[in-house]
Amino acid sequence: MTSQPSHSHPQAGKGKGLIADGNVSIPSGNITDLTPHREIRELNQVKDAGTDKHDHGWRYIIELNNDAATRWFSVNMGTGIVSMLLYTLPYNGRWLYWLSIVFFALNALFFLIFFGISILRYVLYPSLFPIMITHPTQSLFLGTLPMGFATLINMLCLVCVPAWGQQAGYVALAMWIVDAVLSVFTCFGIIFIMITRRTKTKLGSMSVAWLLPSASCVVAAASGGIVAEVVPNSQIALEILVTSFILWGIGISLASMVIVIYLMRLMLHKLPPKAVIVSTFLPLFPIGEGGFGIQKLGSVAKVILPQTDILQVAASDALYKTGNITGLLFWAFGLFWLSLAVGSIARVRIFPFNLSWWAFTFPLGVYATCTSQLGQEMPSKFFAVLGAVNYHVINPSETCCLLFSHSRFYPSPLFCCGFSWRFLPCMAFLIKRCFYLLVWLFGARKEGESLRRNDLPRSRVVDCCDISTRLSALVPECLSRKTVPYV
Repeated sequence: MTSQPSHSHPQAGKGKGLIADGNVSIPSGNITDLTPHREIRELNQVKDAGTDKHDHGWRYIIELNNDAATRWFSVNMGTGIVSMLLYTLPYNGRWLYWLSIVFFALNALFFLIFFGISILRYVLYPSLFPIMITHPTQSLFLGTLPMGFATLINMLCLVCVPAWGQQAGYVALAMWIVDAVLSVFTCFGIIFIMITRRTKTKLGSMSVAWLLPSASCVVAAASGGIVAEVVPNSQIALEILVTSFILWGIGISLASMVIVIYLMRLMLHKLPPKAVIVSTFLPLFPIGEGGFGIQKLGSVAKVILPQTDILQVAASDALYKTGNITGLLFWAFGLFWLSLAVGSIARVRIFPFNLSWWAFTFPLGVYATCTSQLGQEMPSKFFAVLGAVNYHVINPSETCCLLFSHSRFYPSPLFCCGFSWRFLPCMAFLIKRCFYLLVWLFGARKEGESLRRNDLPRSRVVDCCDISTRLSALVPECLSRKTVPYV
């Protein structure tokens, strides 16, 4: 009796990209209502029948892990903003400077890895690029490429130019030109494709990721203000300044329209699913970066414009003050979205880990830079202290994202189950048991003395060589159960 072949259908929330075990699954972190359509079927046909044996290693990363092409550059954005915050904190120390260098180097390594994987992927499988560029969700994350690249340019200006001299400033200028061109093409091109493609989108399936293409211009504008400060030629700096104002106008105007649509979507269709609830922080991203960028451009205009004949000195002072006031207004606007996002997280409480957790880091990071810039320009101790407090909120989220993101990039038994707030008691249990084992091993006690009541019972005292085995077996058990097991 022959068995009929089973036909599996796409399922959302698997977090394995577009291709998983021969079937198509919706990428994690989507709010859109993706139904099977032509490009998904074509993408599924690209996979050979013989690639099932390559479900690990570099073939898995390049061929099967579709998120490596676009979505993974959000890791660069989060890591890069942490390095900038460590360098520009108002209450800084020498050790924070060196820590910012470490994050800068780590960010550069991440960018090279993700960019190299993307190049290999589309060189080895060229038919995937037109499918990805027309996909309703994956194409939006192309905006993370120039934004992640911009964080490297900013740290190059802040760290390398003072150390290496003016030549590093011209290198940063060349990199910024490439970044600005990529941002404009991403913004205009992706929005044009969204308008002209045949797939219809309902308001309820609208994703906050629509902000990413337009926000890339806002990030490029803010980065242009930083580059203009380190370029020694005042005429070139003026051209950078004017271009940055244009980019800021393009990005902020388009992002504001998308934010209005997203607010209507929330009012009519309520909060997004738990898997992507952290995406409610994303509107904070163009608002915070826009506030920081306009303040930075105003401060640069105050210095550069008097050195040229384009405007009078009074105009530069007006731009500087207008930038500060506009930055304050943007900060107030972001306060609403910050409160809304925190309230949404508090209401949901339990939500699994996925790549959308990086929506914590970069939006909060750029909002912290806007806050710190207000404290520097006004000047105000309130905003300076608040910016430092914001960093201490961002640091744990960055650490969690770095620890758990590698399970999406390269699966491992320890983190393959993801992370949820319900695992916190389990983590506390592991730390407690490890502490007891260390006390038993290294504590000062006489030979043959029994352990105290709160320590491990005598019947469960383990030998030194068996500790690692017990812990390695305990961690997967904790991650796969809601209740905490007893050792």
